[in-house]
This record gives sequence, structure tokens and C-alpha cells, in this order.
Amino acid sequence: MGLFKTSKKKDNGPQIDLLEKILQISVQEIRTDRQGSELVLLSHQAENFAAANKEVRSKTSFEAFINHVHLMEGLTASDLKRLRSVAPVFCRLLAEALHSRFPDRHFFVYAIAGRGEEFIVRFHQVWEGETPYAEPSESASGWVIREEV
Repeated sequence: MGLFKTSKKKDNGPQIDLLEKILQISVQEIRTDRQGSELVLLSHQAENFAAANKEVRSKTSFEAFINHVHLMEGLTASDLKRLRSVAPVFCRLLAEALHSRFPDRHFFVYAIAGRGEEFIVRFHQVWEGETPYAEPSESASGWVIREEV
């Protein structure tokens, strides 16, 4: 006799895929570019970054491009509404994790979603003299949420 009630067999593949994507955004490492700037990059992307040969002109744009994960696609109006209530919490958790791992650095963390489009989470360091990747915004067709730590 088992301890747990058995249920109908279900395909958990999509949920496992989502969990894997969330874990991808939670593992980062530092890579140094040719000018000596220390970039915080997602580990699964950092392996493709040849630090000794790379010249990064806009550190904000580069980090924001490298440090993003597409979590969902084909969002409906209902999806947007549900995500809008949890996205700030998700961003805050990621921001706090980044700050805990890299306490001497400041970050912007974004959640971006659009109807019929994707839900994307991304981050970059706050670089002096560079403008943020995006400004917070909201419309009927989507939104950009930004947390700073």
C-alpha cells in the first residue's frame, strides 16, 4: 500500500520545462570583457562569451540581451492579468537573489509580457552613464515591470 494517492497519469513535461527555464535565470557568473568590466551573465549563456576577445560597447544592452529567459508564449488577455499580479513578486525574488549573490552591485530586473506574445524575464546591472534597458509601462496589450536592487 502506497503512502500517496495515485492519480491519473498526466504529462508534466511542460511544467518541468518551465522549472528548468526558471532555474536557468537563477544561476549567474562574472565574466570580464576586454576593457575590464565585470559582467554578470547567466551561466548557460556565459560559456559562449569569449571574455578575452569581446569588446562590449553598451554593457546594459549586452547584459539585458544575454540575461533573459522566455518563460511563456502565446499569452492571452487572461494570462496577462494573472501574470501581472505575480510578475512583480517574481522580479523582486530574482532581484533579492542577485543582490544576495553580488551585494556590491545594483541590478534592474524586468518582467515583460504582451498579449499574443511572450512572458520574458531579464536583468542587467545598473551601469553609470548608461540608460536602463526599458522603462516601466502598461497598456491594454502588455506591460513592462522593473524592480531595482
